[in-house]
Amino acid sequence: MMGIATRWVYVESAGDEESGESFAWQDGKVLSAAQNAEREQLHRELEDIVERAEFDERAEWGRAVRSGDRLLVEVEATPMTGAARRLTATVVVSVARPDTEWASETAGEIAAILRDAEISIASDRLAQAFDEGWSRKTPFDWLRLTRVLAAAGAALTIAWWWMRSAGRVRKRRRAKVPTSGEQE
Repeated sequence: MMGIATRWVYVESAGDEESGESFAWQDGKVLSAAQNAEREQLHRELEDIVERAEFDERAEWGRAVRSGDRLLVEVEATPMTGAARRLTATVVVSVARPDTEWASETAGEIAAILRDAEISIASDRLAQAFDEGWSRKTPFDWLRLTRVLAAAGAALTIAWWWMRSAGRVRKRRRAKVPTSGEQE
C-alpha cells in the first residue's frame, strides 16, 4: 500500500480501566503488560491526536478522529474466548498517499493482528470507519477558505483605500494655489 502505515492498535475493556487488561501493538511489536513506559507514551500520543483533532466524529460504526495525516478510529471488538465483556479497539494509521483499496486492506491486516491476540473485529466495519473517517471534510477546510477570502478582501480594500488617498494627495498638490510669498 502506498503511503499507509499502521501505527498503533490498542484494545481495552470498555468501561473497565481498573482491570488493566489490554492489548497493545506498536509499529509491528506487541507491547507486554510490563512495558509501562511504552504504554504511557502510546496513551500520550493518542491524547495528542485527540487534542489536535481537525474533527472528532461518532457514528454507528464507532468513532473517527483525524489530525493531520493521522487517523484514529475506535470500533467495537470481542474476545474470541467467548467472554461476555465488551472491548474497544483503538487503531491509529498514518495516511500519506492513500490508494483506492487502502481501507479494506488495512482493516484486513489489523483484523489479522487482533486474531493472533484472540480478539475478533469486524474488518468490514473497520474498513467503513477508515473510509468515512478519512474522506470526511473537516470544518477547518471551510474555515481556511473563509479566512483566505476574508484576507484577500481586506487586502483589496486596503489597496483601494491607499490608491484613493494617494490620488487625493496628488490632487491637493496640483490644485494648491501659490501664496503671496511663493509668487514672483
